[in-house]
Amino acid sequence: MEHLSVLADIYSSLYTDLLSACHILSYTYLYIYTKKQRTIIMVASSKLNDNDNEEPKMTPERRRKLTNSILRQIAFHVATLTGAGTGGAGLFNEYWLNNFGSTGLAAGVVALQSSAMTYGGIIEFLTTQVTGCLTDKYGRKWAFFVYPTLMTFFSFGTFLFPRNLNMMWAKTLILWSIGAIYGGIAHSGAAMSDICDGAELSAAYSKIFAYVGVGVLAGQYLGSKAYEWTGQAKYSALVQGFLALAQWLHNYYFLEETHPVSKRRKEPITLLDCNPLRFIKLLTVNPTLAKCALHVPLAHCAEGKHTSAIRDMWVQDDLKFPLPLKATFMSFWSCCAISGGLVASKIVAIIGRRNFTTLSTFLNAAGFYLVSRKDIPYSVWIGYLLMLPGFNANHSSAMKSYATDHAVASGFGKGEFAAAIAIMRGMSVILATPIYSWAYQLQKNRGQTPRLAWFSVILLGAVIPEILHRMCTDEELESAKKKKKM
Repeated sequence: MEHLSVLADIYSSLYTDLLSACHILSYTYLYIYTKKQRTIIMVASSKLNDNDNEEPKMTPERRRKLTNSILRQIAFHVATLTGAGTGGAGLFNEYWLNNFGSTGLAAGVVALQSSAMTYGGIIEFLTTQVTGCLTDKYGRKWAFFVYPTLMTFFSFGTFLFPRNLNMMWAKTLILWSIGAIYGGIAHSGAAMSDICDGAELSAAYSKIFAYVGVGVLAGQYLGSKAYEWTGQAKYSALVQGFLALAQWLHNYYFLEETHPVSKRRKEPITLLDCNPLRFIKLLTVNPTLAKCALHVPLAHCAEGKHTSAIRDMWVQDDLKFPLPLKATFMSFWSCCAISGGLVASKIVAIIGRRNFTTLSTFLNAAGFYLVSRKDIPYSVWIGYLLMLPGFNANHSSAMKSYATDHAVASGFGKGEFAAAIAIMRGMSVILATPIYSWAYQLQKNRGQTPRLAWFSVILLGAVIPEILHRMCTDEELESAKKKKKM
């Protein structure tokens, strides 16, 4: 614990420096974006700002084109996110073994990764609200470039300095903070909501998770293979750097602005808009919106982002998967995410948003219970397969579309709403990851199978969200859609 105490001081200092650097970079992008008339940056910004002053007719063909470009962006985004593969934990493993030996290896690696995720959640909490307001006022596209730029720098930096804890920890921090704020599910969801609504938006949200799976499959495979072939985790960081660069290039050449000038926020951005507690407004407008909004971040407690630290150590230290099998397992996990997203959109169309939420939540609870039963052969494989329709928090997609309908009907900007949901999701990371880490370490240090961590996932990510869902009537959930028609 003395070692972790020393690292805590490093994290505190690093957090302040990194937060400042990230904001300088993001607002530099915004400055360039809004000053495009200056000759000196006309060429550099031409691709970043295409179509933002025009409002082309939204034909089905154009809607499909815009949607597909956003979905591809998500795939690249997640490929960068997971591009270290098994080498992500491998970097921390190598650091711990090099400095402290094998004593407390599993618990130490979980603590290091969880601390980065917790600090990432704090950054997400503090900065997401103002980012949502900025995208409502200045458009969505500029924000898609912040994350891949930072990840390119820190991934190549980790490759060059693989024993530097600050560098690898900062890279992990960016994954779980900047990656969530700029270009992640919330930001991409806001861009989606510019061009879709209602059941169509619910299906689009479900497809996001399919493309998340594509990204996870590609990123995990490439990063894990680089680690497996070379035996050095730093090469997985090199792969991650090239994936981040590929994401930047895709966004530069293929993404279009989805939020035209005519629909942007006209009021100036004030200090009140920067208040991270502004999300509380979502919980005070009407009870239905409050319950829908609370459902989403709680359901995300079952997401791969929240459970990645315990999942990685579960397959490595409890199930004793060798490195090649770990890579195979993550490929399987990715295939589940792809299939789940595609299956979910079909199920929603057949049984409706309400029934889909209940079914997928139940399957999530049953699946995580099976994952925790390491005494049952192949339980971890069967458990994740069982979660398919609601895989990786996809059981929240229908309720998120309801929440979007009610928020827009109540006067929220779509970027503002997406930011508020992202803040609550960030808070769920701050809440959930320490609980999971604590539960895992508690039983691990006692020589017990750490099933309590998985039971915590079931409670936070399935049981409580379903209670909130059941507290809403059909009439309440559909009321926003009826108001729009009127």
